[in-house]
Amino acid sequence: MNIILELLKEFLLQIICTIVLSSFLITKLHTTIRSKSIGIKNIHKRGMNVKNLEKSIKKASIIKVLAFMPYYFTFDHKELLVNKVREGCSLQFLACNKDSLLLKELCQIERHVDNDIADLFDPFTNLLESIKTDAGVDTTGSIELRTYNTEIRNPVIICCDKDGKKSAFLTISMPPKRSIDAVMLEYVGDGCDSVINYFDVIWNRHSEHVALKLK
Repeated sequence: MNIILELLKEFLLQIICTIVLSSFLITKLHTTIRSKSIGIKNIHKRGMNVKNLEKSIKKASIIKVLAFMPYYFTFDHKELLVNKVREGCSLQFLACNKDSLLLKELCQIERHVDNDIADLFDPFTNLLESIKTDAGVDTTGSIELRTYNTEIRNPVIICCDKDGKKSAFLTISMPPKRSIDAVMLEYVGDGCDSVINYFDVIWNRHSEHVALKLK
């Protein structure tokens, strides 16, 4: 009798485990299908997926970047961006005005030293000028930097190639967590359209706030 009860318990345990596992897999599959239906290719738990991002940059003819201060992205990918400008790529940057109240508040919330993000603005413009110089005088590529003052914006990197293929990387910014520690959504195809529109609306709104324009 005891043997039968043990076998029955083991059988029931296997059924329960199977049900739980199946439920988990179905939920995961449903989430994956739903994400892909709105153009989300991947959800990265922490920071940018460098491999996917660099792959998109290499194919791009237009690169759009929005951030509070995109210095480190530009510094880390300087050589790649030099090559892109040399090939005729257009780089569009949106950065927060270094004297804005928004940037000061961000530094306070993220516990930066003083207003150290603003201190990166001049090195950032110097870096962009260096990229254009290193790309050479014969290049048809361009670099433009515009600034905004008041909007709280989720950082974005958008890559569009000559064949119309698009990819976009949107970071869910939630201070005091810094962008490098935040969740990043990777969009592809038509899913990029809303992200591109989001960037373009801000870009067009600040057409008079051009901090740097290199052709």
